[in-house]
Amino acid sequence: MNKLIKYTILLLLLLANSFLFAQNNCDWSTLDDASENYRTGNFNQVINLLEKCMNEGFNEKQKVQAYRLLSKTYLALDRDSTANASISELLKIEPQFQPDYLSDSPKFISILNNIKDKNNALLVTSVSKKAENINEAPATVVLITEKQLKNRGYLDLEAMLHDLPGFDISRSNGNLYSHIYQRGYRSINTNRTLFLVDGVEENDLWSSNVYLSRQYAMSNIKNVEVVYGPASTMYGSNAFLGVINVITKEPQDLIKPGKQIGINAKVGYGSYNTMFFDGTIAARTKNNNFALSFTSRIYFSDEQDLSSYPEHSYEPRTLTTDLFDGYHASLNITDPTEVADFLANNPNPSNLYSLNGSNEIILTDAGVQQALDYDNDVYNKVSFSDKTEAYFFEAKLKIYDLLIGGTFWNKAEGPGAQYNDEMFMGFDQGQSWRPVHNYFYVKYDKDVSSKLNISNFLRYKVHDLDKDNNIVRYRKNYLSGHFDMDTLIRGGLPTWGDLYLFQKSNQLREEFKILYTPIQRIDIVAGFEARFSSIQGDYTASGNNDAEENGSPLTEIPGGNQFFSRDLGLYFQTGISLHESLKLSLGIRYDNNKIRETEG
Repeated sequence: MNKLIKYTILLLLLLANSFLFAQNNCDWSTLDDASENYRTGNFNQVINLLEKCMNEGFNEKQKVQAYRLLSKTYLALDRDSTANASISELLKIEPQFQPDYLSDSPKFISILNNIKDKNNALLVTSVSKKAENINEAPATVVLITEKQLKNRGYLDLEAMLHDLPGFDISRSNGNLYSHIYQRGYRSINTNRTLFLVDGVEENDLWSSNVYLSRQYAMSNIKNVEVVYGPASTMYGSNAFLGVINVITKEPQDLIKPGKQIGINAKVGYGSYNTMFFDGTIAARTKNNNFALSFTSRIYFSDEQDLSSYPEHSYEPRTLTTDLFDGYHASLNITDPTEVADFLANNPNPSNLYSLNGSNEIILTDAGVQQALDYDNDVYNKVSFSDKTEAYFFEAKLKIYDLLIGGTFWNKAEGPGAQYNDEMFMGFDQGQSWRPVHNYFYVKYDKDVSSKLNISNFLRYKVHDLDKDNNIVRYRKNYLSGHFDMDTLIRGGLPTWGDLYLFQKSNQLREEFKILYTPIQRIDIVAGFEARFSSIQGDYTASGNNDAEENGSPLTEIPGGNQFFSRDLGLYFQTGISLHESLKLSLGIRYDNNKIRETEG
């Protein structure tokens, strides 16, 4: 009897447990039941089934589909505000959710895309190398969208920086065009802020300078993210003052829905004979698995004429007391041996010099004037010129989750205000600074699951100076002492001289990154970087535009003029949402650098 009672109680418990399990069985079968009720128009039952399971058993994948079905149900009941809330919750779990264009209603797709656009307007990726809300990013960030770039009428990226807080900018043209200082820290050049285009560092490998002029295309920019403050955990020590990351559109983003080809182009003409073309063309397959784009920008300008300023007028010099004394100091001969040699070579008297009581050869007033006239002969042949030429080309190919791209740009900047007419010539005489940057990259980005993303970013870049990179100096004249009294007697005319400078550096860089989100409130980013670089030590110089082939280093460096380096880096960062208004970020980075054998 006792055994019968025990077995009866056990059976009742099993039945009750089975009943409770059935009542709380929140899995894919529940979603199937809800979908069937949605198809038959039993909308209240859909809501009852799904809302009960939202907090009782659905995993994140199931919640995504549940919110999708709930929002469609609310739309069918004309409860649009509730549907919007459900879609917002869906996108919190899966920000990159894609609708089913065959089964989802146009209204659902439209609302989904609108909310995604609003959310994306607040998303940044440059701080933690992952998409995150700008208000939750562990750094101060300014996001400039494509719409803002257009509305404010920016024609180049440098102009945009003038309107941002925390930047001091000195635009001098010349080698760098613009000297950009962030957060009040001033240096000789723009080399303390990291400048990226789609995550590829554009700081010059040799100098770390940012050559931000008018060469970058604007027609394919999605947005620009500016990070204030050090970002060394993610980027290493080069991100000293901050990061400027220009994010361009992938090929498919350039094409409107329902189209297979997209074009965005503009041309311009303005003051100082400035003209440019900036255009992008993109194409894709119907299934959007393959897409490619080409971008080009060409820019020319004569730049502002600075000849009204005395330092850049290239006007012939007028004789002053300082010039008078300068010619005497450069041309007078006081050494007895040199005096004897000069008189032996020039036995005939001349009104350009005289022999004083100390047996010294002294320039006469006529000699001073003659030397000045010869020196001024150059200024009669030249005038101020500060032209700019810039070329930019980019190609991208997207194949499923693989992105392949390449970029090339070069520019030629005249002397600007950086050089004066005392010693330097203008663009028309060959003076120009001509950096050349080109890089190739392969990026694979894959969502393995809703919680795990892996990416691999391989790039190879070459930074050098064009063979016509030239500093044109006016040093071989009488005032500088390069021409002497003998030359003056023979009527030698001064001229300018060319100094062609060349450098070439290259780098292969590999980065593997993992983004793991075990639960909605915790995310982990971890990555490994390896850089292998060959950096030139000093300029190779020549009097002709063959410095790469026949030039010599300006300084002799032990071990040669090329430095080989290896840099390895590991980084880890986690974000923990402790509360709706409180998020904790922890990060660490380890780097190991080696230059040649013993340095680094």
